[in-house]
Amino acid sequence: MRIRIENAALFDPARGLSGERGELFIDAGRIVERIAKPDLVIDAQEGPALAGGIELGAALASPLMVHMMAAGHLAPLRDAAGAYTRLGYTHLNVRGVPLWAAGAAHYWLGKLGALDVSVEPLLNLSDLDLLIKEDGGVERGLGHAAFLMSAGLGIGLSVGEPFVRYRKEYLSFRQASVPECLGYVVGLARGLGLRLSVAYFPELAESLTQDIARWIHLAGVSKEAALDLEDFFKAGGTADIEVAGPRSRLGLEAGLFSPLNARRGEPLLPPDGTVALAGLPESGDAKTLSEVLKGADPAGFALATRTIPATGLGLSAEKGTLGPGSVADVAIFGPERDLTRCRYLFKSGVLVVDDYQPTGLSPETRTYCFATDVPPEPAGDIPGSLRRENLSVSHGSFSPIKEVRRDVGG
Repeated sequence: MRIRIENAALFDPARGLSGERGELFIDAGRIVERIAKPDLVIDAQEGPALAGGIELGAALASPLMVHMMAAGHLAPLRDAAGAYTRLGYTHLNVRGVPLWAAGAAHYWLGKLGALDVSVEPLLNLSDLDLLIKEDGGVERGLGHAAFLMSAGLGIGLSVGEPFVRYRKEYLSFRQASVPECLGYVVGLARGLGLRLSVAYFPELAESLTQDIARWIHLAGVSKEAALDLEDFFKAGGTADIEVAGPRSRLGLEAGLFSPLNARRGEPLLPPDGTVALAGLPESGDAKTLSEVLKGADPAGFALATRTIPATGLGLSAEKGTLGPGSVADVAIFGPERDLTRCRYLFKSGVLVVDDYQPTGLSPETRTYCFATDVPPEPAGDIPGSLRRENLSVSHGSFSPIKEVRRDVGG
């Protein structure tokens, strides 16, 4: 279908657009320069038009959620899918998925309807503890990392704990400090040629050199910590504030295993627009969303939920922008600029939300994964149930797979 969207206030930080009035044209699921005779015309009434939102860190494929969905409890999944479309999201990335749960996670995520999906399998550094301090350990770890992405159809990897610690004293020789682990993760990222997600702890801050910045994405940073990471961002680093989950705005980390309570009701977005938002549609009711987005203009919202996430996932060539040639994922909000309710939402050129109501149409969606040239070779013995040929779901059960080459430079 050929579509023209007129009278829109265009917000696209990737192209330097901050509310300029203009038109958008969609043909065959892509944004194009212009079309002559549209089949459908949408009057945006000067409402903000943004690219489809990209969720960096949803919690939908956690082990508990996977067990619930496998048992047939699909209400949380349906509720989450509705929350994402109401906010104008079209891509869902789930990080920290254990390999044993990857097959089921892909299967159920493929049932979200109007959302593209991607997964970042969990990289547990304890599995590689003997390699972290070993000469040549990075080369051996690369095969293991490639195996996790290949078997789990991952677009990247997620490091949940950037350290290795054991309580038993006789295992102390296998422990690794935060700087040692961070250096090892960066070595893996360089070898793979992609940016890896690392859960943020304040102890990381002193090790975030300019050379490290372009190889990692910091997950779950507090607003206060983001304001102190100016040099990291200037060097090309990316990060997100996790609205929902263990590092939410209602509880932030003061150190390893040392939680503190944060002040409630404050807007999350830093004023300089340096971080992405993760978990926003899962954060709760309209009141919670209003608190989170308090004072946020569409330009900052587009940067935090479109431009930076697309860069972090290496998808900026076709997502997070309204430029010609990009996928026709377009979210249009009402003229009152209420960012908690999407008025029109196009997914791959298909209208899935019309005047705030879901249309029930089924657009084309994809599963995105990273194409690496590193041969997959697990480190140590891997149980048979975790081998790719023994995963519970075959590739034919997923939405169509698109392999991408990621650009760590954004």
